[in-house]
Amino acid sequence: MFWFLGTLLLAVSQLPKSAADIQLNSNVPLEPYDLLYDNAIEAYYIGDWKSVILNMERALRNKGALRRAKAHCCLLCANQTGFGEPLPGLGMALPGMGPVEDLGFFQKVVKRAACIHECEMEKVGPASLHKVSEEVALEFRKRSPYNYLQVAYFKINRLEKAVAAANTFYIANPEHEEMRQNLEYYKMMAGVQESDFKDLEAKPHMINRLEKAVAAANTFYIANPEHEEMRQNLEYYKMMAGVQESDFKDLEAKPHMVRDLERDPSCKP
Repeated sequence: MFWFLGTLLLAVSQLPKSAADIQLNSNVPLEPYDLLYDNAIEAYYIGDWKSVILNMERALRNKGALRRAKAHCCLLCANQTGFGEPLPGLGMALPGMGPVEDLGFFQKVVKRAACIHECEMEKVGPASLHKVSEEVALEFRKRSPYNYLQVAYFKINRLEKAVAAANTFYIANPEHEEMRQNLEYYKMMAGVQESDFKDLEAKPHMINRLEKAVAAANTFYIANPEHEEMRQNLEYYKMMAGVQESDFKDLEAKPHMVRDLERDPSCKP
C-alpha cells in the first residue's frame, strides 16, 4: 500500500460520487461551454447584458462541471484498476519484450482508459462534444469571460458582481491597464466594499486534495527514484484531467532552493 494512500483516498472521498452530485443528467449531455461562450459574445456586441450574464455564467459552470466529472472518473477508475495489485504468475522475462510485469501494467492502462471513457460518456456525453479550439481554451485560461461579465454586471448596476468579476480577471492579467483603472474606480464608488474584491476562480479546499496527493507522490519519488511503482503512478497522474505541471512539487524543498531553481535558465521548461 502506498504511503500516500490516505491522502489519495481523502481526495476521492471529497470529490463527487455520482452524476447527481455534480448536477449532471446522464440522459441530457452537458451543453458545450464553448457554444455558451460564443452565445455570450454575440449578446455582448448587441448590448443584451442579461443574455451575456446568463450564457457566460453557464459557460463557466459547465466548464467547471466538465473538469469535476473528468477528475471524478479518473479517481473512480484509478480506485477500480489499481496499479498496486500484483498479477499472479508474472515475473519472468520474455525475450526482446522486457519483464512480463510491463505487460500487466499496460493491460491496466488500457482497462483504466476504457473505464474512464465509459464513465465520462455517462456523465457528460461524447468527448467530441466538449472538444474546444485552442483559441477558446486560451480565453478561459486568461479568464476572459470575467472581463465580459464585469461590463455586463456594471451595465445592470450589480456592482458587487462587477467588482468580483473585474478582480478575478485582473488577478490573471495584472498587466491589463484598463482593468486596473476600473478597479481603482470601483474602490471610489459608494456601496462597494473591500469584501467585494473576490477571486471567483480560487480553488475550493476540497479540490486541492488531489494536488496534495500528486505533490506527496512526487516528493517521495524525488527521494526514492528507484521506486518503480511510484514512477508509474506519477506517469498516470500526468494523464489525469485537472492535474497541472505545477502540482508536481517537492514538499521538502527549501524556499531559497525553489527561488534559485526558478532563476536558473536551465530549469525552465
